[in-house]
Amino acid sequence: FVIVGAVAFISLLLRLYCIGVAGEALTRRLREKSFWSILNQEAQWLDQPSHRRALLTTRLASDAATVRGLVGDRLAMALTASINIFGGIILALFYCWRVALVVLGSLPVIAIGGALQFRLMSGFSNNKHYEESWQLAGQNIENIR
Repeated sequence: FVIVGAVAFISLLLRLYCIGVAGEALTRRLREKSFWSILNQEAQWLDQPSHRRALLTTRLASDAATVRGLVGDRLAMALTASINIFGGIILALFYCWRVALVVLGSLPVIAIGGALQFRLMSGFSNNKHYEESWQLAGQNIENIR
């Protein structure tokens, strides 16, 4: 069991490192492309109320971080969960197939419960309010002069 624990620990560290490096590279590339896209717009585009400086910087910071969280962290969690589920099913079928069949029969109920919990928890986060507050804070800092 010590060897299995050590291998799991090393693979976890390696997975976190690789996903972190890939996520940071993706975030950096997305921010650079977004920034250059903003700079290449005409002056009239920047004069619109929906394209104020504070709003654009907030979106530049938050959108890239959201994409990184979606692609990096959630992808890593989904990959880990699916490997754990399939590995556990294979081990259970190998060692005690009767119990494994009972677990497989209850798996849809567990999946439905997890999906409902995810739907309820994701409904509580609303980035529009955060975006408005950052925009207001940016305008206040801008007008301190």
